[in-house]
Order: sequence, then C-alpha cells, then structure tokens
Amino acid sequence: MGGGRIESTMRFFRKHQKTSPQDLVVAMTKVESGVQAWEERFPGFGQEHGDVNCMAVKIAELLLACDGAGKGLLWGEALAKLLRAHRIDWTLSGVAAAVFSDLGFHPRSGVCLFQLMSAPGAIAHGLELANKPITAMPYVSDDDYVIERERG
Repeated sequence: MGGGRIESTMRFFRKHQKTSPQDLVVAMTKVESGVQAWEERFPGFGQEHGDVNCMAVKIAELLLACDGAGKGLLWGEALAKLLRAHRIDWTLSGVAAAVFSDLGFHPRSGVCLFQLMSAPGAIAHGLELANKPITAMPYVSDDDYVIERERG
C-alpha cells in the first residue's frame, strides 16, 4: 500500500472531496463488507498487517495540527473518523495523497514524490544489510506460515 496507491488515492480525493464524508460512507458501505472491500472503496484508508497503521495516523494528526492543513487533509480526517468504527484509518499513502492534492500536484506526480520521500528509508535499510550475509535476514519456512480463513 505504498507508492502504487498514491495516484488512485489522489484521484479518489479529487472525485469525492466535495461529497460529505458521511454521505460517502453510507453510499459505499451498501456494497459489501470485509477489510479488502473497504480498502478498495476508500483508497488511502485501511489496515496494514491486520490493524491500523499507527504511524500514518500520528503523521496525519501532526499535519492536521498545523495552520496550513488543507481541505483534502481535513476532508480525509473527517472520513477517517467515520471509518474508525470499522477499524479502518489512514494509510501512509492516504496521508501523502491528501497533502499532495492540497499542494496542487497532479496524481501522477504524487507517485514520484512519494517514491522520493521514501528513498531515505529504503537506502537506510539497504545500508543496514549491505555487509551482512544473506542469513542476517532469514526467510520463514513455508511450514511456519499460517493462513487464516474468514469465518462467514
């Protein structure tokens, strides 16, 4: 749910930002249930690893506290508040897309900006493992994976 979602999320913000978040949630929740469905209906909002991304939520809170918080970020927060009842909240790509939209960037430019902003973390991760053997980051064997099925 990284840079690949930025463009679709920015387009989602452009398309729906003038709609009341309440009306949007009511209209979109009539479709189906399940986390996957929520993330498809509300790009930029969802779960990561089965729970809310606390870092994305904290970044959104910090940006919302700034005097320059834009309409997209404010609208996204209003939507996030409604989705929290379903354990759905901001994703990093959602926060970035809202800010990029507020700054007037085109959705395709947002993808590049997100990649640029993510580069220091990727570089740090690469440098951390660069001089270590492949066993420094062991792979989990197939026997250790657990696949849980939804109960319906």
